[in-house]
Amino acid sequence: MINSNTKYAYSVGKIRALETRLINPSQMEKVWQQTGFNSAAGFFEEKYELTNFAEDNFEYQLNEHLGKTIKTLKDIAVECRLFGVFLLKYDFHNFKVLSRLTTVGQAKNLSDSFILPSGNFSKEELTEMFKAFNFSKFNEISDVIPLRLSAIFKSDKKTAGSQSDYYLEQLLFDVSVMTAKKYKNDFLVDFIKKQIDIKNLSTFYRSVKQKKEKDFLKRYLLANGYIDKEIFLTAFSNPTAIKIPQYEKLLVAVKNDFEKDADDFITEYIGPAKHISFGITPLIGYLWAKEIELKNVRIILYGKINNFEKEEVFAQLRIPYVQ
Repeated sequence: MINSNTKYAYSVGKIRALETRLINPSQMEKVWQQTGFNSAAGFFEEKYELTNFAEDNFEYQLNEHLGKTIKTLKDIAVECRLFGVFLLKYDFHNFKVLSRLTTVGQAKNLSDSFILPSGNFSKEELTEMFKAFNFSKFNEISDVIPLRLSAIFKSDKKTAGSQSDYYLEQLLFDVSVMTAKKYKNDFLVDFIKKQIDIKNLSTFYRSVKQKKEKDFLKRYLLANGYIDKEIFLTAFSNPTAIKIPQYEKLLVAVKNDFEKDADDFITEYIGPAKHISFGITPLIGYLWAKEIELKNVRIILYGKINNFEKEEVFAQLRIPYVQ
């Protein structure tokens, strides 16, 4: 029987080829030196093989490009269930949008202008699931998902969506950790748990900044990270006292740009995936790399549209996956 790591040899070879096409810092620098939006956009239009890349549609086209990347990765993935959990965030985000559109009486189908690319399922499939209140197709990823989704959206209809986003996020991480453990991939288990901790750090500081009650924080802290919820709750009355050695960089970063520094923290963590020769980890690394790249492209383009200073724009750029 062929080991799954060996079966990934073709996939990893494909990823190595794709990595050579990622945009590096010097290319971003050259793009910024272009005069105006159209000149800068021309580089990305050619790079991503797009047409009519303009101010009024570039967000849509960048999402379409990400969608093509996802499709490529799905086509070369071997452990489909394991890779599928890393696409759930797209499915669940699109469910959130669909839920809100339905709740407020707007269009009952997903609108391209409001959603992320398709993850495991197409927009049409998600819409049909939501209308029929039947999520059995998610058994392809994990057999715990359908019942949990039914419970979330049944509750959501009664409470106007007060906590559905939180429950979807918790379900996402629960399934991700459980599946990574099932496939005995310690690297990905660690990767997921670190993301849970970072989400909780973000929730902690946002709650403090917005002067929320402690009960609010307690409701929205995610389970199954490395950092016990009680650490956040105990520090709520004195945020400066919180000490978490493995996230020291982020505790300092809260004074600056937490979201940027959180992205950089994850990029630095998953960077070794560039040097892994087998298994699914290089595919996950490349998906993260593309997400970060597109985030940087948006920052550059919005900087051009709004005539921001270079220093202001480049201070927001994330560390790229490849230098």
